[in-house]
Amino acid sequence: MMFGKVGLALAAALAVSLPARATLTKIGDDVTLDLSNSGSCSSSSNDCTYTAFYGSGQSVNVRATAWTIEGGSGFDSGTHRRGDLERYSSGLGVVNSDGDNSHTVDNSGWRDYIAFEFSEQVTLESVKLALFGDQPDSDVSVVIGNVPTGLDAYTNPLEALEDWQSGYAIDNDYSGGSGYNGWITQDGFDFGEADAGNVVLVAADLFENDYKDDYFKVDELTFDIYQQGSTPPTGVPGPAPIALLGLGLLGVGVRQRKRRAA
Repeated sequence: MMFGKVGLALAAALAVSLPARATLTKIGDDVTLDLSNSGSCSSSSNDCTYTAFYGSGQSVNVRATAWTIEGGSGFDSGTHRRGDLERYSSGLGVVNSDGDNSHTVDNSGWRDYIAFEFSEQVTLESVKLALFGDQPDSDVSVVIGNVPTGLDAYTNPLEALEDWQSGYAIDNDYSGGSGYNGWITQDGFDFGEADAGNVVLVAADLFENDYKDDYFKVDELTFDIYQQGSTPPTGVPGPAPIALLGLGLLGVGVRQRKRRAA
C-alpha cells in the first residue's frame, strides 16, 4: 500500500483556522445498508432515501443523489453536475445523457459519483459493487466529509470544500477475470475515526490510475456510526435529520481502494 499526497499546502493553510473537532463515540459497528432492495426512490430520479437499523432499535437516515464531473481531472477540478439516480436489481447507477448515457457509475466520458448523506457521522468500512461491461473494471474512489445543509443547498460540491485530508490510499492487490458482466466485488477501506463525516461519495476512479474505464453499480454499504460530542465545531450541528444539515465541507478524508480486472 502506498500513499499519495493531495492538497498539502491547502490543508496546512486551513488547519490553523479550523476549530478543534469534538470527540466522537462509536455507536454502531459494521452497519450494512442494502441499496438494491430497501428504501424509497423518487419517480423523478432525483434521489433515494433509506433507513439503516443498528443496536437496540436505533437507526440512521441516508439520502443518495447522483453527480457527475465534466472536464478536469480528479475531484477538485472540472464542473460538477447533478445526474439521474436509478435503482436496479444490482444496485444504484448514474445516468447522465450528456456524458455517455450509460446506467452505471463510470468514468467513461464524465466521472460519476453517488453522494450518500447520513444523519450521523460515519466512516465507510466497505462497498459492494456489481461490475458491468465486456471487460469490467472496478477501481473505486471514496471521499468522506461534512456538508451540514445537504447537497441541495448548492450546485457544485467544490463550493463547500475547505480542507483535504493529506493523502489517499491505493491498493493494487485485486485481479478479476475479464468478461464478467455483473461480477460482484467487495472493496474494503481504512478510514479511521478522524475521517468520520456525514457525507460519503462513492465514485468511479477519479484519479485515472490505469487505461481502463470503470463501470459498476453500488449495491451495498457497510459503515461505522459515530455520535458527536457536546462541543461540535462552530456552525456544525450534532446529529439531526438530513433535511436540517448545514453547509460547509470540513475535514474531508480521502481513501482510494484499487481493484483491477485482468
